[in-house]
Amino acid sequence: MALVLEPNDNGLPDDHHVMQGGWRIGRIYKRKDALRPETQWLWFISGVSRGPDGLRLTGMSATLDEALRALKESWDNLLVWAQLTASETDAGKVHSPRVLSVVISKSDP
Repeated sequence: MALVLEPNDNGLPDDHHVMQGGWRIGRIYKRKDALRPETQWLWFISGVSRGPDGLRLTGMSATLDEALRALKESWDNLLVWAQLTASETDAGKVHSPRVLSVVISKSDP
């Protein structure tokens, strides 16, 4: 399932919620005080405090497209690690302002 950008309700033009189906899974916004062009866009996955070693939950990019690609790659990796799949049944439904909080824990066999 594709990730979709929706405008943040704060009215700022370069501030987006990242949606998968009806779930808000992250945010991407343009930083007004970025000192370098390659750090203009900040992205992060919401509601996840940690994952497997090496998984990025936040990052900075030069463009909105790069930020969305980086967030999608991390989100896809998180889903694989957690052995979760995206459900098409949530398409078009908005699950807001509820917050989904998931604690994922894996123990070594």
